[in-house]
Amino acid sequence: MRVITTGLIVSLLSAPVFAGDLEDQIAFRKGYWQVVKHEFGDVMAAMVREKRPMDAERFAEAAARLSALAPLAAETFPEGSVSDDSRALPKIWEDQAGFADALSTYETRIGDLKAAVDSGDQSRIGPAFKAVGGSCKNCHDNYRAD
Repeated sequence: MRVITTGLIVSLLSAPVFAGDLEDQIAFRKGYWQVVKHEFGDVMAAMVREKRPMDAERFAEAAARLSALAPLAAETFPEGSVSDDSRALPKIWEDQAGFADALSTYETRIGDLKAAVDSGDQSRIGPAFKAVGGSCKNCHDNYRAD
């Protein structure tokens, strides 16, 4: 699974180079957010909710991957990449300042989570984890169709 995730991350990092047409832009966006969902939801949240055995090393690896990916979030929403094949709402481009703020908050919260995990201070990890979830929920509530 690590090899697959690493391969997907590498392909995502190179995607903006060739993401010229709408189809490629949507594929890049979906792939990027699928990796985020995997690392945050399928790995970290599953451990927090005791649906997966806690593995501190893997938890820290997920935080590091999310931290590396977070600065690329804005690249997944290039101007005009609206499509029936995407749940991204047009509001993203209509409220660019609000959306940019939401992405900035997401990136900051991911950085805070990585710092908390790196510190090993359990009293910081839980609140930082919840803050990331809150930033995701805010964006989904305001900028994503169900």
